[in-house]
Amino acid sequence: ERSVKRVLKLFDQEGLHLLTWRKLHCLSGMEFALRRGDVTSSIRWARKGYENAKLAHGEHHRDTMYLAALMKDPSSHPDFEYRTESAKNWGTWVVAMCVLFVILTVAYV
Repeated sequence: ERSVKRVLKLFDQEGLHLLTWRKLHCLSGMEFALRRGDVTSSIRWARKGYENAKLAHGEHHRDTMYLAALMKDPSSHPDFEYRTESAKNWGTWVVAMCVLFVILTVAYV
């Protein structure tokens, strides 16, 4: 997500108004946020992407309508499912590390 912010900032610094590229980077930012489980941030990125898509292609373009739908319901994106899997994997990892810590503590005491 930080890399997306850096790219967009660089576009601004260089005076590049590449709206299609901005739209694509905002979509990437939304995907990164979904993978982290941050739905609120993903909606913000979808809104930025929507604004760039609307300026680049118009209101009735398929990308603009897709981003408008993602703004309203980010769960329609495939990465939304990944978010729940990632959270389950993270929880499993934390539990495994706690168990390992307890076993090592008991073994050395």
